[in-house]
Amino acid sequence: EEELRALISEHRETRKQLGGLSHTVGYVLEDRAYKGLPELLKKDFGIEIIEPLRRDKFKLNGKRIEVNIIGKGIKEGKEVWIIGEAKTQLKKKDVDTFLRKREVFEKLFPGEKIYLLVTYMDVSDAKEYAEKKKVKVYYSYQFPLA
Repeated sequence: EEELRALISEHRETRKQLGGLSHTVGYVLEDRAYKGLPELLKKDFGIEIIEPLRRDKFKLNGKRIEVNIIGKGIKEGKEVWIIGEAKTQLKKKDVDTFLRKREVFEKLFPGEKIYLLVTYMDVSDAKEYAEKKKVKVYYSYQFPLA
């Protein structure tokens, strides 16, 4: 019985450590995106970044909303919000989850928006699915390493 309790405790600790590692991998992807996206957004959309991309938290109706990628740019003389999320392995369900947040984003960030997702890889044609829904997908290999 003691060995079983010890094993359960060790298992909890292992899961905690793996969770921390998973967060770290996600943050690295976001950090690379902050550096690489300005050039890609300029090339793909003609957007000049005026408010640096970052991760941030916002409050709406007493709820805390975390946004992985948020910033502002200028496109054809008008301000535009850049709003995105990072997923290590992008799946169609991640795209749907992100799209459900659009209503919240509309309230928090009035005006024109560019929605994007960044990932190491996609599965099950998630990129094509996202882009049909007007969400641009970028891959980690498009961003500089440093």
